[in-house]
Amino acid sequence: MSQQLTDKKFEGGGALGPFLRQIFSYSFRYKRWFFPLAGMAIVVALVDAFFPYIWSLYLDEAITPAVETFQKTGELQTDYSKLYSFGYTYLAFLIAQVTGVFVFIWYAGKIRHTVIYDLRKEMFEKLQKLSFSYYDRSAIGWLISRITSDTDRVTEVISWGTLDLVWGVFTILSCFGIMAFYNWKLMLIVLFSMPVLALLSVHMRRKILAYSREARRINSEMTAYFNEHVHGIEVNKVSAQEDNAALGYSEKSQKMRRASYRAAFFSAMLAPLVMIIGASVAGLIIFFGGQSVLTDNGLTIGMLAAFISYATLVYGPIHELTNFYASAQGAVSAGERVFSLLREPVEMADEPGMPDFDD
Repeated sequence: MSQQLTDKKFEGGGALGPFLRQIFSYSFRYKRWFFPLAGMAIVVALVDAFFPYIWSLYLDEAITPAVETFQKTGELQTDYSKLYSFGYTYLAFLIAQVTGVFVFIWYAGKIRHTVIYDLRKEMFEKLQKLSFSYYDRSAIGWLISRITSDTDRVTEVISWGTLDLVWGVFTILSCFGIMAFYNWKLMLIVLFSMPVLALLSVHMRRKILAYSREARRINSEMTAYFNEHVHGIEVNKVSAQEDNAALGYSEKSQKMRRASYRAAFFSAMLAPLVMIIGASVAGLIIFFGGQSVLTDNGLTIGMLAAFISYATLVYGPIHELTNFYASAQGAVSAGERVFSLLREPVEMADEPGMPDFDD
């Protein structure tokens, strides 16, 4: 039967927007969890953005005056009052960060597992309503794959993906806002690197989606193949086809490995490319910002240190956003399979108002 049936192939651009709207409609059912998750992600993003600012104030108001005094008098004067003041401020922000991280991890887990339950329940109920003709053209293994592994892949986007998206966007906006306040010219150096990242993301998107679709399709075929040969084990043993069955499964496993490896390769390529661009931009910030400090052009040591921190910090959330983009592209292929089952038309439906059948 596995040679006669062919799992449905999905082609085209695989639009991310419609998929996200469809899957996020499930998470919006639990607004009492979703909004605290998003709110705590915003709080953590703002706290992360203020850490370099606190450090810059400490450098300018405590460290730099002490160094200048030492250069003039040769005596090292230690002022612990400012150390305590900045230390308490830093500790308060750190407590807020830890609390926010704990809260959004808690709610992300609750949302994911609840939505998994909802999706699987709807899919199971839909399978009870579909006619025999649907099962004639669909292998059981394909359906099992949709309910199990495909739903797992899809729900990653609405839990940890939401967290990365909200935290990343607000961290980037906060960092760019503070950098523009410090020195808008240096901020433009970081800003001009964004189109390069956009072009890389678009190119990687096509590769990731193509190989993710192939991997999900082969995974479904493997599940169907395994299910059929377990149920037909008597036939295999009587006809001495055990080796041929194992060889067929091995061939499908090799195809699955190649497709999964290529999808993972292009997903992993995003991180080092982002880091390379970030390191290059940080080098430019040090060069031009250092000249501004040496020429006393309105940029202090603390500002330069904070600017370097922001220039490198902003690529952390950008990296998370690229990971979200890559995982979302991979989830599109799984989502196509899940929602195609939920959208399958029911050929023979019960008449409305019919009484339930009781034993």
